[in-house]
Amino acid sequence: MKKIGIRELKQIQIQILDDVVDFCDKEHLTYFLAYGTLIGAVRHNGYIPWDDDIDLVMPRKDYDYFMKHYNQSTSRYRFLDYEIDPRYLYPFGKVMDTRTFLRENCHIHYDLGVNIDIFPLDKVDAGGKLLRLEKRLRKIIFFKTMPWSSSRSLLKNLILTAGRIVFSVIPLRVLIARTIQYGKSLNGTNSVKVSVPVDGAYNVNVWEKGWFEAYEYHQFEDKQYKIPVGYDPWLRDVYGDYMQVPPEGQRESLHDIEAYWR
Repeated sequence: MKKIGIRELKQIQIQILDDVVDFCDKEHLTYFLAYGTLIGAVRHNGYIPWDDDIDLVMPRKDYDYFMKHYNQSTSRYRFLDYEIDPRYLYPFGKVMDTRTFLRENCHIHYDLGVNIDIFPLDKVDAGGKLLRLEKRLRKIIFFKTMPWSSSRSLLKNLILTAGRIVFSVIPLRVLIARTIQYGKSLNGTNSVKVSVPVDGAYNVNVWEKGWFEAYEYHQFEDKQYKIPVGYDPWLRDVYGDYMQVPPEGQRESLHDIEAYWR
């Protein structure tokens, strides 16, 4: 297999993004650039120079429609979600290029290609009870899926191994299904708070629904894409002073991947 370099990997991700955006625009679905991709757009008008992935968020209703219909529109790309394929053990979606193959340093074994992440935006309670529940589940999933890493201390790797042993009796698919179930559980309420509970990361908090009820366009690489009107308070809540470039020693990708053409 021919290895894909970082520049080509980003080109493939942009092509996936454009196909997703074309589908969303045609079907009148809402999407937003999210997380590091959103910081890249606002701060760099493109990728964060040391980043290597693309993140989107969609309101759950739009996410579910996308999940049911996107794969019918293309043979080159494929949307992956646990509710489509229970072998796919992530609680959020990915759109991958089927012509590629991805090797990732992770204990989740699935035939992935170069992809972008799509996270559902769900209603949550103002007190953050749902988020705390999801973060506990996510911590167990972390123990079960993260491998040893030379970048961690020996103590942290030993703790990771001990956690994996403790939680080995709980099947990963049960945790993923429960994570999705809880994430959806408050969407029928009148809550005006939202989040991405299925992400479960430590910096995912309770956000104002109004931040995501309108959009504006912003440049990302060579095109304009939708970002939420409340992008500034959102990013500040998640990252603090996101316009401040981190020290040089912290400018590195969080992903340990290798990509190839099939």
